[in-house]
Amino acid sequence: MILQRIQNGFNNFIFNIQNSNERRKQMLVIGLAILFCIAAAASGLIFSSSFTPIFIGLGLCALLLVAVGLRRPWYVLYAAIFLIFIPDGLLPSNIQSYLNRGMTVFVFAVWAFDLFVSKKKVYLPLPSVFMVAFLAWAIISMTWAQDFSESLTILQGYILRFLLFLFLTVNLIDTRKKLNGLMNTLALIGFLLALTGIVEVFVSGYTPGTRFKVLGMNENAVGILLLISLLGVLWWTSQPSAKFSTLKKLIGVLYIIFAILLIVMTGSRGSAISMIATLCLLLFWKSTRLWGFVALIIVLLGIVAAPSLFFTIIDRFSSAGYSGDTTLGGREALWQAAWLMIQDHPLQGVGIGNAYLQMRNYFSDSSIQTYLMPLQVWNSESVPPHNPVLTIWADVGAIGLTLYLGILVTAIYSFIRSYWRNRHTNLKLYYSLMIAISIGYFLSWIKGGGMESDHSFFMMIAFFVIPSILEKNHEVDDTDKVIG
Repeated sequence: MILQRIQNGFNNFIFNIQNSNERRKQMLVIGLAILFCIAAAASGLIFSSSFTPIFIGLGLCALLLVAVGLRRPWYVLYAAIFLIFIPDGLLPSNIQSYLNRGMTVFVFAVWAFDLFVSKKKVYLPLPSVFMVAFLAWAIISMTWAQDFSESLTILQGYILRFLLFLFLTVNLIDTRKKLNGLMNTLALIGFLLALTGIVEVFVSGYTPGTRFKVLGMNENAVGILLLISLLGVLWWTSQPSAKFSTLKKLIGVLYIIFAILLIVMTGSRGSAISMIATLCLLLFWKSTRLWGFVALIIVLLGIVAAPSLFFTIIDRFSSAGYSGDTTLGGREALWQAAWLMIQDHPLQGVGIGNAYLQMRNYFSDSSIQTYLMPLQVWNSESVPPHNPVLTIWADVGAIGLTLYLGILVTAIYSFIRSYWRNRHTNLKLYYSLMIAISIGYFLSWIKGGGMESDHSFFMMIAFFVIPSILEKNHEVDDTDKVIG
């Protein structure tokens, strides 16, 4: 009895110490955050540049990331992904570009340090192998490219995307807890974009019938990012929570309302089709059916209560074939021109990154010129074919296209195999969300300009691969509980 009391007292003592340490850590983080804010604000009194607070703030955040990243490199990965997907216009474009590249290299550095210390296994799944082969062929294609500097720029982008999504993400997101963190990061990106868009509506106003623009973002890109972020938002709202479950559900409903509102105001037909397709597909699984019903009810109520907000998207669908517009917004002509280019260079292409530059050489046909009118690309030096498959084929030929499609096909195959084995486990919500959102995403991806090298594409590939990584690490349980 006495020994039991002593043991209980010792356990309580250790528990109090742990709680005390946690409280100290929380107070330290809060204190550092306050100091960082004060330092960034006060920097304007010393330096005259308007960008000084941004630089000071980023520098202090970098120091904090180094301290945290050496022990938990996946936190740096979260920060990198967040910075890459924040809405264009929140940061100056040149700073955004440097941050994207620098953070990718930074993630690799802290991952390499962690690998050296912990001696973990390095995963290189089959999609990553195909990506390495594609990069090798892209480098070879530079030898016959007319514009070497353009090839080098595009190649650098592909290398950084491979490094961040198909190498570092699949090696760092190897547990269920880390997957939760990645999903929360994705949800945070979506909340930031939705909030930015709504604030922009109140600040700048909106005229029904016009295409609303969120800061410097392309109208089509807004819908795509809102759709991908829906994966993180619905995941976050579905996690078990004793205190804030109802509040999280309400926040999820608000996000869906804002996402639908912004998509219809931007007038992006592709994004609208993708979102509606995703919401309908959510009805097929018990774990997501409620969200599907709620979202479709929101759409119907919106059409009835505020039909003027839908004028832009309805007009763009109904005006196809009139006023010089087409069903695909003139993309038919671009696809014809890209196909003519492919016929001239079927096996090896024109060199990585050069298809955009040579598209104008194939615009002489009168039927193509008629279709091009809605796109207003007459004075553009660089014109995307607005089809990833045709772009890659024109760039690196049939050989490069085979390797590129190998990335996507093997990633989907890995996902399907994992789904079939674990569809009744605690990953079932992940599978249902991914199937619905990925189908919606690829409905827009297939006709998007620049989507062949977009960050979102390679993130989707990583999301296809992650379940097999969790399975290898025995992070899949034969239970019906949601990952927590």
